[in-house]
Amino acid sequence: MPGIKSFQLIGVVDGVIGSGAEGYYASFRDVTKTYIPANTHFEVWYMIISNESLADLSDEDQAALKAQAAAFEATRWEVAEADQARNEQRLVDDLGATVVELSNADLAAMAAKARSDIWPQVLEDVGADWGQAILDKVAAGN
Repeated sequence: MPGIKSFQLIGVVDGVIGSGAEGYYASFRDVTKTYIPANTHFEVWYMIISNESLADLSDEDQAALKAQAAAFEATRWEVAEADQARNEQRLVDDLGATVVELSNADLAAMAAKARSDIWPQVLEDVGADWGQAILDKVAAGN
């Protein structure tokens, strides 16, 4: 087309954290070269409804919605590891990406670094009174 020049963006995305293999495959497949499954957090799949909208539902419909949400959550726990493995393989097979395996020592070092450097910052953001109890549970493995 006249007046439109072709260009290529290089270096726009240097790195991303915050999604699992499925998210990277879905959102960053055109730039993903390396995937490091640090498993820093769970992939969150939302089912959202406002309190007002929930209150407008009949008791029967509220119960049905809550039952489906619980079933959805239970299913995700059952299939999450297999889904991650399948999507990691898709990154390799479809994109030629490299999946970097982290050792237990690597993961332990990352956890220690997060606890010493990141958790204090999180506490500042959310408030120590509320946040420390949650971080204590995480550190204890609960």
